[in-house]
Amino acid sequence: YQVYWGDPHGQTNVSDGLGYPDQFYNYLIQISRMDFGAITDHSEYPDQLSDADWAYIKQTSRFFHKPGEFVTIQGFEWSSNEWKIDYGHANIYYPNDDPPLFRSCDPESEHPYDLFAAVKPYGAIVIPHHVAANWGQVGASYDWDYFDKEVQPIVEICSNHGIFEYTGNPRAHRFESKNNHVQDALARGYQVGFIGGSDSHGMQPGDEGGIAAVLVRGELSRASIFDAWRNTRCYASTAPRTAIDFAVNGHIMGETLIAKGKEPIEIVGCVKAPGNIKHIDLVKSNRDIATFQPLENDTQSELTFKYVDTEEVGINVYYYLRVTLVDGEITWTSPVWVEIR
Repeated sequence: YQVYWGDPHGQTNVSDGLGYPDQFYNYLIQISRMDFGAITDHSEYPDQLSDADWAYIKQTSRFFHKPGEFVTIQGFEWSSNEWKIDYGHANIYYPNDDPPLFRSCDPESEHPYDLFAAVKPYGAIVIPHHVAANWGQVGASYDWDYFDKEVQPIVEICSNHGIFEYTGNPRAHRFESKNNHVQDALARGYQVGFIGGSDSHGMQPGDEGGIAAVLVRGELSRASIFDAWRNTRCYASTAPRTAIDFAVNGHIMGETLIAKGKEPIEIVGCVKAPGNIKHIDLVKSNRDIATFQPLENDTQSELTFKYVDTEEVGINVYYYLRVTLVDGEITWTSPVWVEIR
């Protein structure tokens, strides 16, 4: 697999951000040096996204799309009416070039399940974000009562709004909602992988608090990115482009290990970071079960580990890594799932 980095989440002046769509993509290519990206302007905030606006965004994305060099993804942000019914915010991404727009203010896509049904025929993916944010007067957290694995294989775990792994985690949103975090979704049995996205509004995509990595077979393309997303061969970072090899009995992130109940499980990992590593946490079903770190007074940007879990395999078991650097930046792998047969 080849690892590619991108920022799939940001706004322009077509909705509530700064700068034009062409500036957005030029920044991704020339300044933050990303491999892929997406403009996700709000479909209904601060004003309803018009058909002309949507055509303009799509045309700009088509212009900058160069498979093998830089890939654009057509998308928009669906934000439910927070004053009326607050289902949360999600980005809709399409694998094709001329998809339709489904606003939350349109009757046929006002409810999450109506939205899911509307976008499925187009092969779209729906990614919730800032899932435990709260604006104070109104909510912005995602309602996990509405979930469809077919269109929601991944969730955005970090952005410039903060980190949304679990309640009370570092860099939490200042108005944090409980029971809406990524670990809350995992505890429900939802098998979701992780990505990051800046949610840039200041025309600095790729540099504002979240980026995403994909493990791709073959050429970088929309098809290969969607294949990685659908199979959760992806991971998230607040900023650093940390390279991670992580396997559970030989299964990489996004895969499912079929295990016997009392079979020991071997977890191995190799982390190569652009800065010094503070510690690596191995998370099992929302519990930190092991921590690996450099020797005392030692500085390392590379760390290899092996851990054998001898606990009997239960229900809803999964493992993932959380890599924290000395400067506080964090990278997460998507989980490896374990089932008993």
